[in-house]
Amino acid sequence: MAKVLIIEDDAVARGAYAAGLTAAGHDVDQAQDGAEGILAFQRTRHAVVIVDLVMPVMNGFKTIDELFGVEPEANVIAISGASPEQLYRAEELGAAHIMVKPVEPAQLVETVGALANGQRDPSRASAMKKPTDLPLL
Repeated sequence: MAKVLIIEDDAVARGAYAAGLTAAGHDVDQAQDGAEGILAFQRTRHAVVIVDLVMPVMNGFKTIDELFGVEPEANVIAISGASPEQLYRAEELGAAHIMVKPVEPAQLVETVGALANGQRDPSRASAMKKPTDLPLL
């Protein structure tokens, strides 16, 4: 299966995502904030990276921007329980998929599997280019 990185500050959510993905056969690494996640991604290029948008130290928008600086074709899933506008902004930054919290484990496993197998939504192809004019909060 796929090498997956979960960048999420909520330890309970991070553990639940990891448990579901591990049970599905994925090899999962975890990071508690964006800065730690970037370091993990630099060490090991993960097939899929799950990024929470609201985190201390480095927010999800900055994290996504830095992930694409390391690997422009990274498969990023942005998750948030905040406003839909935040998720749409993550999509504009290049996230391959967006999910609203609480995330259903089966849906997360399915989405990770699809992205790891190269199944991208063709309607989001233009979102893969990182806009340089968006503020990073």
